[in-house]
Amino acid sequence: MMRCAECKGKGMCGLARCPIVSRFHAQADMKPVSSYQGRAPSLFIGTFGYPDVRGGPLMVNDSDNPPDWIGRALGIGEIVGIRARTIRGSSGLHAVEDDIREIAISSVPLDVDVAFERPVAFRLSFDGTVAPVGFTGSVKEMDVIGNARVERVVDRIISDTDVGAADACLALRNSDIDVYRISELMTAGLLGRKRKFVPTRWAITAVDDTISADLKKRSAGSRRLKWSSSSSGNCMGTA
Repeated sequence: MMRCAECKGKGMCGLARCPIVSRFHAQADMKPVSSYQGRAPSLFIGTFGYPDVRGGPLMVNDSDNPPDWIGRALGIGEIVGIRARTIRGSSGLHAVEDDIREIAISSVPLDVDVAFERPVAFRLSFDGTVAPVGFTGSVKEMDVIGNARVERVVDRIISDTDVGAADACLALRNSDIDVYRISELMTAGLLGRKRKFVPTRWAITAVDDTISADLKKRSAGSRRLKWSSSSSGNCMGTA
């Protein structure tokens, strides 16, 4: 991100198309909006004023899942376009607590009906950890339409308050739950013994660190096992 701040579209990153320039193309048809009816595939909780933070749904009638973007072979311009259309809802968490937790646990995007306190206008900024969005608006009213579909393993883990957050992350990952879903469950305060909302930036870092440390530990154990097997074989061969 520092490179983007220094480059400002001059192509120093070596990409065929500058993401900074792409964002301006993406905003061309954006107009201020005072309400939203459609999908809310994920959520966001900020860090400002912690622990009294604000959060809400991320709203866009498209996927907000990077593995899905890769599977669809989307280019940087298409991804920036999706993020440019995304609206980040912001509210005191007490007002939207149940709604955003419903969004977090669902394996499929839920529809929402949201009214904003004032029209929200396009404004895209880039961040080193959290994906950018085109709009941010204060939520006046919000309704979730439909019921969440929850995987059995997710339902089991979020219902068990005796499992620590780290162990819950690993159990979900070992059950093939996507790391992005785990981060959302973490940020919605649905994992661990002490349940509380976690800023999205911190949840991403915590989940990534937990899973990468476990992978590193497993890899080291596997190497030791291979070395031990190889050494035993050599000794037997020598004998």
